[in-house]
Amino acid sequence: MIYPGQDQRVIRIIKKIVRGLSYHHRVEDGIDDARIRVDVLRYAVPDDLWSTGTFHRRGSDIFRYWYKTFDHDDEKELSSLWILTFFDRTQFIGIVDLPSSCRF
Repeated sequence: MIYPGQDQRVIRIIKKIVRGLSYHHRVEDGIDDARIRVDVLRYAVPDDLWSTGTFHRRGSDIFRYWYKTFDHDDEKELSSLWILTFFDRTQFIGIVDLPSSCRF
């Protein structure tokens, strides 16, 4: 049995997807692997957060994702936040931290 949040192979692939989507949407490129944190989404996302990001869908029910970027002026130490949904059932959260040189 595979537990996606604990399997390093799955974590590595989700990190690559987040890195690729960040590049594709021109959020950021060349992200160091240590700056990306991913896990299975365990808690509900607050409704007011959904409206602040951007939704995208690839295929009818195969893959959809949502992301939000943060200004460096925010007090948050995040560059972007990603919610990835596979086959309408498995959700992951991806957090891209700011580079250490940009942190407050």
